[in-house]
Amino acid sequence: TGVSAVIFFFVLSGFLITGILLHDKENSDNKLLVVRNFIIRRTLRIFPIYFLLLFIVIVLDFPFEDDERIYQATFTSNIFAFLINDWPKYSHTWSLGVEEQFYLIWPWLILFLSGNHYKYLFASCIVIAIFSFWYFGGSNDLMFGSPLTAITTTNLAAFGVGGFYASLVRSENGNSVIRGSIWYIALISLGLVYYWKICPYYNWPVVLPYLRILAVSLVSIAVIHGVMQIKKGFVHSHFIENRLVTKIGKISYGSYLYHIPVLYFFRHHLMARAGKFGIPDDPYLWFPLFCIAVFGIAYISYELIEKPILNYKTRFNIGDS
Repeated sequence: TGVSAVIFFFVLSGFLITGILLHDKENSDNKLLVVRNFIIRRTLRIFPIYFLLLFIVIVLDFPFEDDERIYQATFTSNIFAFLINDWPKYSHTWSLGVEEQFYLIWPWLILFLSGNHYKYLFASCIVIAIFSFWYFGGSNDLMFGSPLTAITTTNLAAFGVGGFYASLVRSENGNSVIRGSIWYIALISLGLVYYWKICPYYNWPVVLPYLRILAVSLVSIAVIHGVMQIKKGFVHSHFIENRLVTKIGKISYGSYLYHIPVLYFFRHHLMARAGKFGIPDDPYLWFPLFCIAVFGIAYISYELIEKPILNYKTRFNIGDS
């Protein structure tokens, strides 16, 4: 589902960001410089097209809720959705809000805590997330995409699991722990996720709902681990390093940002006007056009705006990262 995909993204982010920070920590004695460079690199990646698109949709009078523009401009749209307990039309940026709030605290924790304390950090993320999920309901409603799960504390388990995996893969002992347990943990978690998935169809009780994000996170890290274990060969060269897959990855951020405004434009302008000319409201017609529009705009955005800006990121790398 879409919710599980977002959790996977958070796990991947926790894994990648923690790995980058650990690498930079090992290669620089200036921790403040590492934090500064990290923030600059993230800003160059996220801010330009985010604020450009936000300006465009405001000018075009996108139907924002009252005061929502302020939350969108400060990367706190997740808090806005939580406060009104509803998903507004421009709600897709909630996950980016969670990401940005994570970026504000994570570098300081990874860089200024000793390695011996990381296990307590990752465990605390999981405990806080479970408590947060339970405190705000822990009910069936929260299982299936409630805005109450949009706050950062509820999603910390995903970042904690990703960060824990990033720290483990950097040592031989950690790799041994992973090899000995990851598939068993993932299988149990997958069984629990599957049970939750079919509960609505059979009116079964939803047990331990506040473990949902943790369970999906553990399945996600097993997927990431499996991909990382793929050896050089046919699968790696034709799928992992496939040029089309690589290009889709590069334009994925733009696709994520643009898809809701494009969908709104399609529904309220193109499709409404097309009906007057006898063009049917047929998903088999409009969905391919929608996909072409989103990926096309994201590609142009990447080539003309993002790529030139991203070239500056290399100036803020630490060591050989």
